[in-house]
Amino acid sequence: MTARTLRWAQTAAAAATLVLAVWLGAIGPDDVELDGGWRTPIIAFELARTPEDLAFLRGPAAAQARRAMDAMHRVDAVFPFAYASLLALVLLGRGRQRLAAWLGAAVCAVAVASDLVENSVLVQLTAALDHDAPVAALLPTLFVATWAKWGAIGVAAGLLGVLELARRRALGGLVLLVPLVTVIAFATGMPSMGEAMALAVAGLFLGLLVHTVVLWCHLLSDRPAA
Repeated sequence: MTARTLRWAQTAAAAATLVLAVWLGAIGPDDVELDGGWRTPIIAFELARTPEDLAFLRGPAAAQARRAMDAMHRVDAVFPFAYASLLALVLLGRGRQRLAAWLGAAVCAVAVASDLVENSVLVQLTAALDHDAPVAALLPTLFVATWAKWGAIGVAAGLLGVLELARRRALGGLVLLVPLVTVIAFATGMPSMGEAMALAVAGLFLGLLVHTVVLWCHLLSDRPAA
């Protein structure tokens, strides 16, 4: 893949990531009362570990929230292809560290596969909650798929951070916060750390969007690209 093709592909992935992220935010439930330190319904749903963690989605009063979650999952069937492609293409742009870049791209593929499994389980959970059926049997699969996704993103971010530090860029240190927070969130199960992890990953994607814009600024000004 030539540098120009890579740049165009990264731009398309960045645009898709931005559009889909905004779309997901717009259709998500906004009238859910959360407790225990959770602030974001979809994060509380994804990181649920026990049936009690899903109490906020039970009952007739939460029917609208469940439908909003289902709508998000339909869009999220496409979203992982966008964000994982963006992250993988940025890694592949680090031409001097091919092995790490290709390893990061492979990890991004794991994130996509895990995210799709996670979406399937979440849809099954809302269906079970619609009928007040037991959900405990679905939670182990959700746990594995969800943390495989977040873990893969964390590993890819870690590789990117190391590559950035190798280029003597302070940005690498900030990117390395993503895997650090992910490990803490996994180990503790604390809602506050789960929210921090989601915020760190959102910041990572925002940074990659800015990076894409900077690439084009360098190109248009005929300066060497970053």
